[in-house]
Amino acid sequence: MTERRFGDWVLIAAPGACQLVTQVISARSGAVLLEMILIAPPPDSPGARIGLRVPTGASLRDGIAYRHPDGPAIGLEWQNCDAQMCLAAGALSDDGLRRLLRGNRVVAGFRPLPGAQPVNIEVSLRGTSAGWAALSDCG
Repeated sequence: MTERRFGDWVLIAAPGACQLVTQVISARSGAVLLEMILIAPPPDSPGARIGLRVPTGASLRDGIAYRHPDGPAIGLEWQNCDAQMCLAAGALSDDGLRRLLRGNRVVAGFRPLPGAQPVNIEVSLRGTSAGWAALSDCG
């Protein structure tokens, strides 16, 4: 497995599996608050994927979404949880991908616990364009 940094994003390459990842870390505790993942489609296939991972305990019933500063919320579907994190994912349209590559930031929102107030976590998009170019060539 190899890793290459592009701004605030890291390209993680393993045989047959590559992804572009960024993490938001708590300055207070050092814990991962949120991880955003981008996965390119296989060659000659549409369908880039986006994922958000948050600490286990998040309210699955209330959902999770991200949004650009000037746009509507884009909901993702919960996929699975392990002992530390829960993953929500969805398809990324061509327009959605272009917005991510041109943007500066998005905000992800979810409830960290059932009944808790929602939290909004800013995610930097610095480095996504260069990282995506490298991810598209990864294999």
